[in-house]
Amino acid sequence: MTATCCRQFLIERYAAMGIEIAVSDLPPVVPTSYEPLNMCCPHGVKWYAEPTSDQQAAWARDGVA
Repeated sequence: MTATCCRQFLIERYAAMGIEIAVSDLPPVVPTSYEPLNMCCPHGVKWYAEPTSDQQAAWARDGVA
């Protein structure tokens, strides 16, 4: 398993909960309330994530804070 597999694993786990996320091993240029995940994979990679723009739009449409 590679770090890329870990990234995909995180995306799939959140998708199973109905949340679409973008995951990166690079910190965002502009800090958000969604990062970091505060976890490292077995490869020592610190992951950052935030809901995709489509996910945020769906939450806004559905009135989810």
